[in-house]
Amino acid sequence: MRTVLLSFCSACLPVLGEQVLPLDQSWPKKKPVPQQVKLALRLPETVVIGQEIPAALVVHNEGKRPFDIAEGGDYRSTGYPQRMKVRVHDAEGKMLPELPREAYGFGGGGMMGTQSVAAGTSMEVEFPLDCYVSFQKPGVYTVTAGHDLGWKLDAKHPHPVALATLKVTLPTEAEARRYVDDVFARQPTTPPRDNSDELGRQMKLEKALSVLRHPIFLPALVQHAQAGSKAAVKGIGHIATQEATEALLNLLEHASAEVEETSALQLLRRLPARADSNKPADIWYWGSPYQIEPLLPASWDARFEQQIQKAALKLLSHQSENLVGIAAQTLQTRGTGEHAPQVLEVLQKSLDFPHELRAGLKTNTLDLPLPQKALLTALDGMRQRGWRLENGGGNMAHQVAWLRQLADKEVPKPQGDEWKSAMLTWVENGPPTLKVCALQALPQPLSDAAAKAVMHALEDPDWRVQRIACEVAGEVAGESKSGEFVRSLVKIIELEHESFLQGAAHRAALACGARLELWEAWTGVIPDKECTHEALRCLIFGTIQLPPSNGSGGSTNFTRKQGLAIRDAWRAFLQQHQKQLAAGEKVSLSDTVTAAKLTGAYSRPTDPPVVIYMKDGNEWPPRRKK
Repeated sequence: MRTVLLSFCSACLPVLGEQVLPLDQSWPKKKPVPQQVKLALRLPETVVIGQEIPAALVVHNEGKRPFDIAEGGDYRSTGYPQRMKVRVHDAEGKMLPELPREAYGFGGGGMMGTQSVAAGTSMEVEFPLDCYVSFQKPGVYTVTAGHDLGWKLDAKHPHPVALATLKVTLPTEAEARRYVDDVFARQPTTPPRDNSDELGRQMKLEKALSVLRHPIFLPALVQHAQAGSKAAVKGIGHIATQEATEALLNLLEHASAEVEETSALQLLRRLPARADSNKPADIWYWGSPYQIEPLLPASWDARFEQQIQKAALKLLSHQSENLVGIAAQTLQTRGTGEHAPQVLEVLQKSLDFPHELRAGLKTNTLDLPLPQKALLTALDGMRQRGWRLENGGGNMAHQVAWLRQLADKEVPKPQGDEWKSAMLTWVENGPPTLKVCALQALPQPLSDAAAKAVMHALEDPDWRVQRIACEVAGEVAGESKSGEFVRSLVKIIELEHESFLQGAAHRAALACGARLELWEAWTGVIPDKECTHEALRCLIFGTIQLPPSNGSGGSTNFTRKQGLAIRDAWRAFLQQHQKQLAAGEKVSLSDTVTAAKLTGAYSRPTDPPVVIYMKDGNEWPPRRKK
């Protein structure tokens, strides 16, 4: 593939009405833009719609001294640098829509660092142009690109940008079919070496399919999806047309549960909000890193409403819990009161099925089992649209739904106190899901009996019940009885080494007025490497007066002896400042030696277990050289 380089060095582009690129402004410790820098773009001279477009920003040093560039730190789970800014105009000067960053993974993070560009040399920042813009018709396009490269934004010393032209052509129907077939034919036929190898193959395939956004690729993708390829289903999901939506609806009848599930997930991304058909419905969706948006309003039509509702009701009886959950998510926005009995019936089946009780991050989740959460959320949506239960009788599913209704602040509560007594019974004696829903429905301020029930729930064998009990305990902050929960909350931090549960207990303990006892609890878990970073982070931000920060980092590459030394340093620190900390005050710490001991930087100066990144670009404590 032939490439072209075209340089351009300016703060902004007066051509095509282009404004200054919205370069990043949040990175600290920036240096001025080097005067001797010149940028260029490395692009293919011609591309065919549907092909990936590898590109690079070439940073050239035309001077006699080296300069540094900083990139990275913004690509984790996305596959491309988000600090790169790209604008593309067609031949008439119209700018193509920028693909939203939110469509890719969860962003943020990634490896960071600086690189030196020696005099007379160049360095490249690679990026996939197809992740920034989608070409829907052939023509000649002008591409403008830039990157902050870790330099200061200064009107007197503007950032350079690069400009190049790109010719885009459209394949014929036969060429499009052959290209899709070739994408699948290139897949390795040998078994993957391990899970990492399998994931890498899957990501590579999905990346290639994510570019097939033009309707001309739909027939070939449908053929591969019907043959059982869930990757092809995701490919269809990138095409923003009603025909693609119809294809996904038809695939809900496929014999493969994987194809059905993937099709249902893709349809969730196309489901519009009831109030605004131009915006997606407010449904949580974990997509692949290369999901391309926006899909609305082009991919939806009113005629799909009845079809999607009918399909969701049918999928509620599917053997796959994932598909049941997806169906419930659909009914969350589309279900009505007439569908509630069917949802309750499926919920009862899920409640009857045994689920892992102590389900932390290592095994599953701290939330309700799937599909119970989705089914309850579906009932919540129906209740928002007017559906009501008249009483708390019936089977367990009916009881759970009744408790959710009692927890709804928009629904008037029943007269009398009988419902409150029944709720306390479930908190004390019910199965996990009933306990969770009963805890969430407890009326506040808590009665003495309710406070006792919450205290008991804080010691429940099920982590999910404990987490909700923590949240309830935190909500009653300010009540005279809220301090009663402190000992149970700090006990969770001491004994339950599960980060999400410890975090819930920490927030609740702070709200309930815990101070010194909370810091002592975190100090005790420092030697456990799975808890070290969070313990140190909570201790530092909770007890030491620091300037505003951008977060923290650190390393787990330390010995148990070093972990014990950090613990002992914190014990001495808490003892020294116990009166101040017990009063809820923070300590102003200027002693860098003590700071280094508290963070592990004393024994590991270049790679401490924790380091705090300040907004001004400095670190706490300052890293020392060996």
